[in-house]
Amino acid sequence: MDTFNLTSKIHRKFPDPIDDSIEHHIFIERCIDLPNGISSGSNVRHASSKTLNKKVSKKMKSTLLNHDEEYENMFLHKNSGITLLADRVTKKSDKNNMETWSVQYDKAEEGNTYKVIQGVIADGELISDEQYVKIEVLTGVPQDRIVEIAEGLNTALKVADKDFENAREHYSDIQIY
Repeated sequence: MDTFNLTSKIHRKFPDPIDDSIEHHIFIERCIDLPNGISSGSNVRHASSKTLNKKVSKKMKSTLLNHDEEYENMFLHKNSGITLLADRVTKKSDKNNMETWSVQYDKAEEGNTYKVIQGVIADGELISDEQYVKIEVLTGVPQDRIVEIAEGLNTALKVADKDFENAREHYSDIQIY
């Protein structure tokens, strides 16, 4: 069993509406404060050097490093975050409007979002203090549901770049008052 700490201004806890044994913990963590050594449990899409060199990972890194100044500090909004399955989440302290939480879990492979953030930090590249990532920690997940949850988190239909461009053009005439 491994343990890491998260220190965050924002934490929300809520019960699962389907299974009373499961709890959801949502943290909004500054990317630069993300602890080293976290893994994402039963992640079936391991973050290898090959996957970290793909287009999606490169775009993620570009967003993290604010390469597009028009969309500065948008990592939280453009990334689905990190989901972990853990055994226990315990509040350790509450000081200066910051809460520290201890997360106990079984270690396994690290996920793509986490690896990109840690790679940028390890390379000494500067991440803005205003870049955040959502971390969802699920506790009490029955063993027979772990693979199903991993499948849901790691299976998505890719949206073609042209479809995003069409959406941008389609909505460009909408005015916000």
